[in-house]
Amino acid sequence: MEWSVLSVPEAMAENVRKIFGSDLGISFTGIAGPSPMEEKEVGTVFVSLADGSQTKTIGITSSKKS
Repeated sequence: MEWSVLSVPEAMAENVRKIFGSDLGISFTGIAGPSPMEEKEVGTVFVSLADGSQTKTIGITSSKKS
């Protein structure tokens, strides 16, 4: 399997659910830098939620520039 910035948090959430035998699994990860990855900005955070039948991921990017 080839990993991507979206497949990693999805796999994390799915495995959290399986390992703990829970109904839901959640994971958080992001792009720390120093360079963007796969056209995703540094500082983007990904949140994944898995429920056994589907896994959804959202990316959150701050509009604030330092």
